[in-house]
Amino acid sequence: MPFAWYFYSAIPRAMLSSVVLVPIGAALDRRVRTLLLPSMLFVLVYSLLPHKELRFIVYVVPVLNLAAARACSAIYEKRSVSVKHLLACLVVLGHLILNTMLSSDLLYVSSMNYPGGEAMGKLHQLEPKTEHVNVHVDVYTVQTGVSRFSQLHDNWIYNKTEGLQAGSWQMQQFTHLLIAASNRNSEQLLPYATTHSVQAIISGYKGIRIDRHRFPFIFIEAESKIFLLKKETVVSVVTSNAYSS
Repeated sequence: MPFAWYFYSAIPRAMLSSVVLVPIGAALDRRVRTLLLPSMLFVLVYSLLPHKELRFIVYVVPVLNLAAARACSAIYEKRSVSVKHLLACLVVLGHLILNTMLSSDLLYVSSMNYPGGEAMGKLHQLEPKTEHVNVHVDVYTVQTGVSRFSQLHDNWIYNKTEGLQAGSWQMQQFTHLLIAASNRNSEQLLPYATTHSVQAIISGYKGIRIDRHRFPFIFIEAESKIFLLKKETVVSVVTSNAYSS
């Protein structure tokens, strides 16, 4: 990540429209500056690290919110001084509404970033606890929401072995497969076309599309991310009988 990524990307996305009020709050109150200075130095030090994530500097967000709140308070208190101050107060109130809308949209987008967890939940929904299930979970599925907490049944086998060849005899031993793929004709699914059936298709976040001809103009798009496959027992029986004869 670039050196200034926290300042031009992470913090603005965390603060949303309130970020513009932070320097105003700092300029208005020395106490805010006293808290803000070490917080920014903390972010600056972490900017030296090549690997950057918001969670590394999330501790400064309350201080930034404090600075923004100080600006809001000052503007609100002077709302009756003049029309200009009243308009500024309305802008502040509007930014709170905007933040609420943006937070709701981002929360919805975030919920679409864990198709693996949704896929595992779908498997538990489709198969009874008493059913013999030996499921293989691929890397992408694990990385997008599958954990030990999602392994609900002690009598089921949850396998996360990496590096198994698609369609190999090892993969054919599993009763269920959770495989990352974009569509039914994907290369990852072709080895199982005659041996497995698709039980569920889990979608995830694709992107944001702007359509000026349709309200509300901004649309969140989804696409297929993970396929839940189940081994066809009929096919297995026929195959075993063929080998026996």
